[in-house]
Order: sequence, then structure tokens, then C-alpha cells
Amino acid sequence: MELVYQDIPRIHTALAEWGSCVIFILIFNKKHNKFITSLIALAFLAFQCLLLGLTGNAPIFLWLPIMILAAVSMFLFLKVCCNEELNLIVYCTAAAFLISEFTASFEWLLYYYIAYLRGIDSQLLKIIIVAVVYSIVLFSTFKLEKSVFKRKTELLKSISKKETISVLLLVLVVFAFSNLSFIFPNTPFTSTFFYEVFKLRTLIDFTGMILLIAFQLHMNETIALTELNALSATLRNQYSQYMQYQKRIEMMSIIYHDLKHQIMGLRAEEDEKKRAMWLDNLENEIEKSKCLIATGNKVLDAILDGKILEADKHNIKLTYVVDGKLLNFMHVMDICTIFGNALDNAIEATVLEEDPSNRLIHVTVTSKNDFIFIQIDNYCSSQPQIVNGLIDTTKNDRMYHGYGLKSIKFAVEKYKGVMRISSNNNWFTLVIMIPIQNK
Repeated sequence: MELVYQDIPRIHTALAEWGSCVIFILIFNKKHNKFITSLIALAFLAFQCLLLGLTGNAPIFLWLPIMILAAVSMFLFLKVCCNEELNLIVYCTAAAFLISEFTASFEWLLYYYIAYLRGIDSQLLKIIIVAVVYSIVLFSTFKLEKSVFKRKTELLKSISKKETISVLLLVLVVFAFSNLSFIFPNTPFTSTFFYEVFKLRTLIDFTGMILLIAFQLHMNETIALTELNALSATLRNQYSQYMQYQKRIEMMSIIYHDLKHQIMGLRAEEDEKKRAMWLDNLENEIEKSKCLIATGNKVLDAILDGKILEADKHNIKLTYVVDGKLLNFMHVMDICTIFGNALDNAIEATVLEEDPSNRLIHVTVTSKNDFIFIQIDNYCSSQPQIVNGLIDTTKNDRMYHGYGLKSIKFAVEKYKGVMRISSNNNWFTLVIMIPIQNK
């Protein structure tokens, strides 16, 4: 059995470990520029090749400590290159280790079948097989992992200690069973035959890869379901607010309708004191219930009226220049989603300003060059972090925030529009452009 262990090219394992780490470095945020990252990658490749190459003839009892050291060096490689949280680095180290185990065992199994069994001892053939197999396996894995991490921001939020420990246990179990024949060849689950050992190892590593991908896909599905529920709740909340504003407007209409009867009563009242008291009460009611907003869109009128009242409670000055008629083609729910969420975000950010004179929000709805322009600006002394066109929330409950802008984006895209956010000179700006032909 010692012969089997020594016949495994350690340099092949080093190359597989290096390539599997590069997969995740290409996907995630990097700490350094391309040149520095490339130098670090070359240094790691040299170290890994020396580590495994020089220990190729080490006694079998040193095999496990050497593999642990190789895994630690993979972790350091990812830690130095990737600008991500520790949980994710550990998670990716475990995944990369499993990928490298499968890649190396699969390549050596093919080489044994193509060359070794036929007595072909060609170094060129070995290099060709390594190049072809590693390129296909690692590139396919890169594409697959990239598709899994396409919702990277949400997925990173969901990778907690629990998920990291789960993947670590998966990799440890797969690694133990795939290499069991090297340590205990005479068991029901192992083999003493050279070729069977590599078939077992490759099959078990491949199963581990499938389980890892299934685990990641399940996490993606959970995130998608969470996002769907959050977006639905956001939409229902905005529509509920709109209905409350609408009822308030209806009540104001009733109050104004009754004014003429109030005026008739005032004219009939002869007592000057009673008349003055009546007028004062009536004036207070009108001041509390007034709605002077008339943009040309009743839905937008109701939303702006409610948000202005909310802004007044926090000493926020909310101004607007709005042609509401431009939005009459839009569905009620979409208007609620866009303006409700945008103004909620603006009020939430502006209320944090210590200086009341900086609590400013401005809303613009206009048209230009066959486009409807919606722009909402709010003063923001602290510059928010913008990632992938959305704000990277600073709240502790990261999983359940950030859906306001997403719901706005989805609503805008229904009308073939685009949404952009920016932060410049202490002003945060949300701009929406929608083609007028949607009418």
C-alpha cells in the first residue's frame, strides 16, 4: 500500500489546490490590484509545490499533518487575497480543498487508465492530461460557483458559523472516506488494488462536490424565498400606507364639503364671542386636515401628503416639483412602491442629521427627451457604501434590509426603465428614467 501512496504525484495535488483557490479569488472582492494579486498567487504556487513536492517521500504517518499544513496555506492564500469576512474565507477554503481533491484524483485516475495500464511512460502525455483535465474541471467549477454566487451579496450575508461548520464537516467526512484506503486498506469500504483505490477516491470526492453544490443551491433558494417574502411585505406595507392616505383625503373632502353648512351656521350666529370661538376651532381643524397637494395624480398626491406630514414630525423640509400627470399610466401599486420606499429611505436617512437645517428632501418628476425623470434627493452627511447599484446597509439585521431599493428597481424595470443611485457632495440621489412610450 505504501507504493500506492508514493505513486500519487504530489505536484499535481499542489497545482489542484492552487487552481481551486484561484477560482474563489476570481469571484470575490480582492484586497490588492491585479499585479499584486498575481505576485501573491505565484508565491503561493511555488510554496505549495515545494511543500508537497519535498514531502513526497515522507513516512505515511506524516501524510495527515502535511495535508493539514497544505489546507492552512490555502486559507492564508485566500485570506491575503480576498477582502471578505473570516467565515467566508473558511467556507471557501473547505470548498477549495474538496475541489482540489476531486481534481487531482480524477486526473490521476484518467492517467492511470490511459497510460499506466498500457505501459506508456511519457512525461509529455502526463503534462497534456494534467493540462486538459485541470482546465476543464477547474473552469467548469469556476462557472458553476460563479452562477451559485451570482447573488453574492445576499449569499455572503447568509453564510454564518453554522453554514461554515456544516461545510467543514462535509469536507472532513469526504476527505476521510476518500483516503481511507491509504490508511486502512483491508476494510469493507476500502481496497488494496491500485486502480480501485483511485476509483473509490474519485467517486467519493465527486459525491462530495455534488453535496457541496446542492448545499449552496439550497442556500440560494432560501435567500430567494426570503427576498420574495420581504419584497411582498414591503409592497403590502406601501399599499397599506397609500390606503391610509387615501382615507385621510376622503375625510378631508367630507370636511370641506361640510364647510358650507358651517359657514351658514356662522352667519346665523349673532353672539360675537361664540362666533369667534367657532371660527378658531374651525380654523384649527382646517389647519390640521389641509391638503394643498395637487400634482395631477391622486395616488401621488396621497403619498406626498402623508410623507410630508411624517417629515414635519422630524423637522424635515420636504419640497417637490412634480408633474403627476406623467405617471397616470402607471399602476397604483407601482407608484406606491417607487415613491413610498424612496421617501421612506430618504426620511430614515435625513432624520439622523444632527443639524435640523440639513434635514432636506426634494422630489422632482419631469419629462425630457421622451423620458420621464424621477429624482429624489436627500441631504446625507455620511456617505453610504454603494455595492452593485444598491446601498450596503449598516444595520445589524442585514438579511432583512435593502429590499426597498430592490422593489423600486423591479417596479421600474416593468416599464423598461432604469434606476441609478449616487452619493456626491453630501447629497444622496435616486434617479429613475422611464420611456414615455409606456403611455
